[in-house]
Order: sequence, then structure tokens, then C-alpha cells
Amino acid sequence: TMARGLLSRALLLGMAIVVVVGAALASFDNLSSLMRNHKSVRYLATPGNYLASIGKVIKEETRAERGPIKVVGPDATMDPHPPGAKPHFLVIVVGETVRAQNWGLNGYARNTTPQLEALDVVNFTDVTACGSNTEVSVPCMFSMYGRRDYDRDKIKRSESLLHVLERAGIKTLWRDNQTGCKGVCSDLAFESYRVPAKDSLCDDQACRDEIMLQG
Repeated sequence: TMARGLLSRALLLGMAIVVVVGAALASFDNLSSLMRNHKSVRYLATPGNYLASIGKVIKEETRAERGPIKVVGPDATMDPHPPGAKPHFLVIVVGETVRAQNWGLNGYARNTTPQLEALDVVNFTDVTACGSNTEVSVPCMFSMYGRRDYDRDKIKRSESLLHVLERAGIKTLWRDNQTGCKGVCSDLAFESYRVPAKDSLCDDQACRDEIMLQG
């Protein structure tokens, strides 16, 4: 029966846990030394790594959702354009996964930025992101806190630079070819190119970034 099957599996799982705990206790000194000196190992132990990560993410997301969103720059305004003047158009390209050590303009042995090098650009060589993943780095770079005063909860619960621009009367649009703006463009205009379109810049897997320049 189903009950008997569940009971047998529960007993088998319990025995496996006992064996694992017993083995860990028998070699505790070596195991503790390994975990202390090589912390990355703890993230490789399946399924414990998945279970611990799920609990951590749920806890952090729940904590960040508490309380009202902090308004940034409530008095932000923009000087009116003179009559007949052409409006300004600004494009910010966010490629937050690039590594400074592999950046051609920083002196990397292989020139990875030949087209940028041909332009009259200003290259900032001493820049560090708030984190090594998109979930951390993107919200931070558009927040008023920055890396020095980094606080995940404060950033999650505050408006971004884009919200300030919108309040000042500057229309914003976030075009994305990855996993979203991570809250930076919350409740603002957003277009995703994650799903391949019928376009020469797309195949059945994804679209190249150039598609975001269309229109």
C-alpha cells in the first residue's frame, strides 16, 4: 500500500541520515578542518546546499518586502527646454558582468574593446561593483547608497535613479535581454527581449543585444 511504501522510504531515509551523521562524527577533525579552510565545499554538498539556499532566499526576500518604499529626491525637477529645442536622448548600456581584468581599455593582453578604443571615450580603471551577481550589482549601481554604504534591504526598499528621473519629467525605458532589472525599473516602462523574436538578430535560443537598439 501507499502508507507502507511511504513508511519504508522514511525508514530508509532515516537510516541514511544516521549513517551520514555517524561517518561525519567519526572523521570530525578532518571534516571540520576541510570546511574551515575550504568554505566553497559546503556549497557543493547536495541536497543540503539547495535546501539551505532556498531557506536563505525566502528569508531575505520576505525581509526586503517589509515596509513602504522610500521616496528618493521628492523635489526633483528638470529645467524646461527652450521653445523649439531638440530634446536630449541618453542611452545607458549596463554590462555589469564584465571583469575589469579582462577589459581591453584597461591594458588586457587581448584587445576585447577594439570599437570602444576607436572612439573618444573616458575609461574609469578603478571601479568595483557591490557584488559578483546581477541581483546585487544592478540595484546597487542605480541606488543612492552605493558600494561603500551597501545595505541590501535599504536598496530594495528605496526608489532607484530611474524613479527620480521619471519624477523630474524625464521619460525612462528599460530594455532587457537578460533576467530583468531587479527592481530598478519597478512600475516603470520595461521591454524584454528574453523570448526570441522573429528577427534576423535572433535564433531559436536567444537574441543578440543589438536588437535593443531597434526603434
